[in-house]
Amino acid sequence: MGNFLLGILLFAIATSVLYAWGYVKSQRHSQQIQIKFKKKAWNALLNMLMEKDEIEFKVLKEGLRHIEVKGSFLSGIKVKVQQPGELAKTLLMEMEQKGILKIHSWGEILKYELKDHNLKEVQ
Repeated sequence: MGNFLLGILLFAIATSVLYAWGYVKSQRHSQQIQIKFKKKAWNALLNMLMEKDEIEFKVLKEGLRHIEVKGSFLSGIKVKVQQPGELAKTLLMEMEQKGILKIHSWGEILKYELKDHNLKEVQ
Protein backbone atom coordinates (compact mmCIF):
# COMPACT_ATOMS: atom_id res chain seq x y z
CA MET A 1 0.00 0.00 0.00
CA GLY A 2 2.84 2.39 0.87
CA ASN A 3 4.57 1.77 -2.47
CA PHE A 4 1.33 2.46 -4.29
CA LEU A 5 0.86 5.84 -2.57
CA LEU A 6 4.51 6.71 -3.14
CA GLY A 7 4.10 5.92 -6.84
CA ILE A 8 1.02 8.13 -7.10
CA LEU A 9 2.80 10.95 -5.27
CA LEU A 10 5.89 10.73 -7.54
CA PHE A 11 3.67 10.63 -10.63
CA ALA A 12 1.80 13.75 -9.43
CA ILE A 13 5.06 15.60 -8.76
CA ALA A 14 6.50 14.66 -12.18
CA THR A 15 3.29 15.72 -13.92
CA SER A 16 3.20 19.09 -12.15
CA VAL A 17 6.87 19.78 -12.98
CA LEU A 18 6.28 18.98 -16.65
CA TYR A 19 3.16 21.16 -16.69
CA ALA A 20 5.00 24.10 -15.10
CA TRP A 21 7.91 23.75 -17.55
CA GLY A 22 5.53 23.71 -20.53
CA TYR A 23 3.57 26.69 -19.20
CA VAL A 24 6.69 28.83 -18.74
CA LYS A 25 7.96 27.83 -22.17
CA SER A 26 4.66 28.77 -23.82
CA GLN A 27 4.69 32.16 -22.07
CA ARG A 28 8.14 32.94 -23.46
CA HIS A 29 7.43 31.61 -26.95
CA SER A 30 6.16 34.87 -28.50
CA GLN A 31 9.09 36.81 -27.05
CA GLN A 32 11.55 34.27 -28.48
CA ILE A 33 9.93 34.52 -31.92
CA GLN A 34 10.20 38.33 -31.82
CA ILE A 35 13.88 38.14 -30.93
CA LYS A 36 14.50 35.57 -33.67
CA PHE A 37 12.61 37.75 -36.18
CA LYS A 38 14.59 40.89 -35.29
CA LYS A 39 17.91 39.03 -35.55
CA LYS A 40 16.99 37.64 -38.96
CA ALA A 41 15.88 41.06 -40.24
CA TRP A 42 19.00 42.76 -38.78
CA ASN A 43 21.30 40.20 -40.44
CA ALA A 44 19.49 40.53 -43.79
CA LEU A 45 19.83 44.31 -43.66
CA LEU A 46 23.49 44.05 -42.66
CA ASN A 47 24.21 41.65 -45.54
CA MET A 48 22.55 43.99 -48.05
CA LEU A 49 24.59 46.90 -46.74
CA MET A 50 27.82 44.88 -46.93
CA GLU A 51 27.22 43.90 -50.57
CA LYS A 52 27.26 47.48 -51.88
CA ASP A 53 29.05 50.64 -50.88
CA GLU A 54 25.85 52.69 -50.83
CA ILE A 55 22.28 51.51 -51.08
CA GLU A 56 18.91 53.24 -51.34
CA PHE A 57 16.02 52.80 -48.93
CA LYS A 58 13.68 51.23 -51.49
CA VAL A 59 16.22 48.47 -52.18
CA LEU A 60 16.57 47.78 -48.46
CA LYS A 61 12.80 47.75 -48.07
CA GLU A 62 12.39 45.21 -50.88
CA GLY A 63 15.10 43.01 -49.40
CA LEU A 64 13.22 42.78 -46.10
CA ARG A 65 9.88 41.97 -47.71
CA HIS A 66 10.41 38.19 -47.81
CA ILE A 67 11.66 37.58 -44.28
CA GLU A 68 9.76 34.87 -42.44
CA VAL A 69 10.30 33.20 -39.08
CA LYS A 70 8.63 30.00 -37.93
CA GLY A 71 7.93 29.06 -34.35
CA SER A 72 8.78 25.76 -32.75
CA PHE A 73 7.94 22.48 -34.44
CA LEU A 74 4.43 21.95 -33.07
CA SER A 75 3.32 25.56 -32.59
CA GLY A 76 2.45 26.27 -36.21
CA ILE A 77 3.24 29.95 -35.74
CA LYS A 78 4.71 31.80 -38.72
CA VAL A 79 5.73 35.48 -38.65
CA LYS A 80 6.13 37.41 -41.90
CA VAL A 81 7.02 41.02 -42.62
CA GLN A 82 3.82 43.03 -43.07
CA GLN A 83 5.35 46.51 -43.36
CA PRO A 84 8.91 46.27 -44.69
CA GLY A 85 9.26 50.06 -44.82
CA GLU A 86 8.56 50.47 -41.10
CA LEU A 87 10.84 47.58 -40.22
CA ALA A 88 13.64 49.04 -42.35
CA LYS A 89 13.23 52.50 -40.77
CA THR A 90 13.34 51.05 -37.26
CA LEU A 91 16.44 48.95 -37.92
CA LEU A 92 18.23 51.74 -39.79
CA MET A 93 17.60 54.20 -36.94
CA GLU A 94 18.91 51.64 -34.47
CA MET A 95 22.01 51.07 -36.60
CA GLU A 96 22.59 54.81 -36.88
CA GLN A 97 22.26 55.27 -33.11
CA LYS A 98 24.81 52.49 -32.55
CA GLY A 99 27.23 54.19 -34.95
CA ILE A 100 27.19 51.38 -37.52
CA LEU A 101 25.67 53.37 -40.35
CA LYS A 102 26.21 56.62 -42.29
CA ILE A 103 23.35 58.34 -44.09
CA HIS A 104 24.05 60.30 -47.27
CA SER A 105 21.50 62.63 -48.77
CA TRP A 106 21.26 63.37 -52.49
CA GLY A 107 18.32 65.74 -52.64
CA GLU A 108 15.23 63.63 -51.98
CA ILE A 109 17.12 60.32 -52.06
CA LEU A 110 18.73 58.92 -48.92
CA LYS A 111 21.54 56.42 -49.30
CA TYR A 112 22.91 54.28 -46.52
CA GLU A 113 26.50 53.13 -46.02
CA LEU A 114 28.19 50.97 -43.38
CA LYS A 115 30.99 52.63 -41.46
CA ASP A 116 32.77 49.30 -40.92
CA HIS A 117 32.45 46.45 -43.44
CA ASN A 118 34.03 43.97 -41.00
CA LEU A 119 30.90 43.64 -38.87
CA LYS A 120 29.64 40.17 -38.00
CA GLU A 121 26.08 38.97 -38.02
CA VAL A 122 24.04 38.88 -34.84
CA GLN A 123 23.83 35.35 -33.46
